Amino acid sequence: MASLLLLALVTAASADSIGKRFAYVGLYNTSTDAATFDSAGYAEPSVLIFAVDEATGAFTPHGAVAAGLNASWIATHPSGRFVYVASEVALYKGKAVGTIASFAVNAQDGTLKFINRVETANPSPVFAQVDPSGSYLLVATYVPGAVDVLAVTKDGALERTEQAVMQGPGTHCAVFDPSGKHVLSAVLGEDRVAQYVFSAGGRLAPLTPNPAGGSVALEKGTGPRHIAWHPLRSDRVYVADEGGSDTPSRLTVCEFSKEGTLKVLQTVSTIDADVSQIKMYPAEIAISDDGRFAYVSNRDASTQRRDSVAVFSLDPASGNATLFQTVSTQGWYPRSMTLDWRQRTLLVANQKSNDVVSFKVDSETGLLTPTGHHASSSGALPDAAGFVAFMKPATTDELGLTV
Repeated sequence: MASLLLLALVTAASADSIGKRFAYVGLYNTSTDAATFDSAGYAEPSVLIFAVDEATGAFTPHGAVAAGLNASWIATHPSGRFVYVASEVALYKGKAVGTIASFAVNAQDGTLKFINRVETANPSPVFAQVDPSGSYLLVATYVPGAVDVLAVTKDGALERTEQAVMQGPGTHCAVFDPSGKHVLSAVLGEDRVAQYVFSAGGRLAPLTPNPAGGSVALEKGTGPRHIAWHPLRSDRVYVADEGGSDTPSRLTVCEFSKEGTLKVLQTVSTIDADVSQIKMYPAEIAISDDGRFAYVSNRDASTQRRDSVAVFSLDPASGNATLFQTVSTQGWYPRSMTLDWRQRTLLVANQKSNDVVSFKVDSETGLLTPTGHHASSSGALPDAAGFVAFMKPATTDELGLTV
């Protein structure tokens, strides 16, 4: 079965799991036409589970669950107790919608138990994020381009609300600010970032355009894809710009105002000066918890295999980024990546070379070093690797442990 993977990292914080992390790998079945196939009857395993050794970065198969056709994204509840899997399809039960499935996480062994599935208002969900309170899930749907708002119950189940905000083609993400009061959404096809105010507590229209500015326009060809906040200062936002086939590969640094609006401060290349920008597409961004380093994956759509992870230092005063390392992803087309919760390992999903690769992270310098371990070497990884999202471990409140 040809498939595209989404990989997300989660750690179970029990005495038996110290030194183990669990990687959830979502599968895209590329042998099935998701535009015409009704996904309601799809029951094949689409999320694989791997244990990742903290010391070596080695992968060990640890099970699988059926989560729906084309598991394009996995989002984690702030408590670490639940995960939400997006099924990037165009047809479900005869309707032009995608779906999101919820699962409970077993904190002892990382296994998943199905809770429920809900439809998105639009097809092709490609991104999801839970708000800081754990009460809502935002879903970005790529086609035709919208943000759906779902409600999250106390037991982790999902419920439909009354809202889906149409934005424009290529809506690639929708992210909460640290307070949960504002939302930014990258509209790749229109070179802009939409800006919203989020009002929790109601099922009707919690997401409204920001009166201080509904969006910020970026330079033509920027193609904003994914957005990340600085973990220690809420006034700095970083945007990985996918761009086009001949536009610069860039990271955009923005100021985020108290009113919830963006102002561009800096744009910086994600590739070395001697590397051509032709057919280079930045994809994912991750920032270290101490706010000192940012990581951006670069996908090479040519046959030159220039795929890399760009490593930036972040200035503590200005927040500006300086590129100081690019390291090969040991594969082709790194659609995404994630840092583990201890900030010791970076996992990269190489979509077109059918693999997930681990790197050791130097906490002092931010430098990456390949471990030499690949998920495909376990013999359990089917076909193409695609997307990575960081998963938070269960909190001490649920487990009664210090992590």
